[in-house]
Amino acid sequence: MDRSSTSTLIGKMRSLGLLDSSPAPDDRRSVIVGLTEEGRRRVAATLEERGREFYARTENWPDEDLSRLIELLDRLTNDR
Repeated sequence: MDRSSTSTLIGKMRSLGLLDSSPAPDDRRSVIVGLTEEGRRRVAATLEERGREFYARTENWPDEDLSRLIELLDRLTNDR
């Protein structure tokens, strides 16, 4: 993401009460961004929902298919 897109996204998330931001103490051009309590709650709820959905989609898969999925996900995230 470029600087403009990042700023726009942060602004939208702040207006929704999901992020707090404050100036970086050592660099006036930068800001420190963090989740609010509502932001943390929403992230946790989303992860829980996605986990349930993933389980529902894969609960009947054979073990060898699940092992292959894990292998491919590992390759996707760790290959350089």
